[in-house]
Amino acid sequence: MNLDRIGAAAASRTYQLRCKGVRMLLPEYIGSSAPLPESIATHLSSCLVCRVEADRLRQVAELLADGRQSSWTPPSTLVDAVMARLDEKVESRFMGRLVVAGAVALGLGVVVAVVATKRSSAVSTAQFDS
Repeated sequence: MNLDRIGAAAASRTYQLRCKGVRMLLPEYIGSSAPLPESIATHLSSCLVCRVEADRLRQVAELLADGRQSSWTPPSTLVDAVMARLDEKVESRFMGRLVVAGAVALGLGVVVAVVATKRSSAVSTAQFDS
């Protein structure tokens, strides 16, 4: 066994775990007024992949900030079309659930009818046997 390879593999896994942890925390700090913790700043200084991810998050944060300051308003036809589409989706889901509930109720009704028929036929047979 080559101990150098085992040590390098363990170090690589540890570094990958650090990258995952840093990437999970980046959105909390990028684009906010919170200062970047020293451990994350240190990692970013030595990890190109995480630094690129941080830069991308900064770009997105800037675009979102610019969008909040925009005076653009969507045309009323767009708003109406989106709302109509949402209404259709909600209605179709409701109708789908209604159909399923109806089918379940019908199935239960059939089961009850079959059981009642068998029970009444068993009772009438028992009366004739007595």
